[in-house]
Amino acid sequence: MRIKCNMCANELDRKCVVKKVTVKLNKSRKCNEYEFDERRELSRLERKARTMDQQEAKIKHPTTGDLSRFKTTAT
Repeated sequence: MRIKCNMCANELDRKCVVKKVTVKLNKSRKCNEYEFDERRELSRLERKARTMDQQEAKIKHPTTGDLSRFKTTAT
């Protein structure tokens, strides 16, 4: 099956523990020794959520976001 080493439990410091070789983390490759690492998936999802929260905060605050939605200053 084709996998990427960045989500494998057998990868440690850019090295495959099973094959004992250096690997590129985002390269798609065939590997029968792949083990999904849930800790890495959780940390990836947390980073993605944090990024989304920061983007929403920029949009919500009128001094840092897009001001084109405000037509006039009078209320």
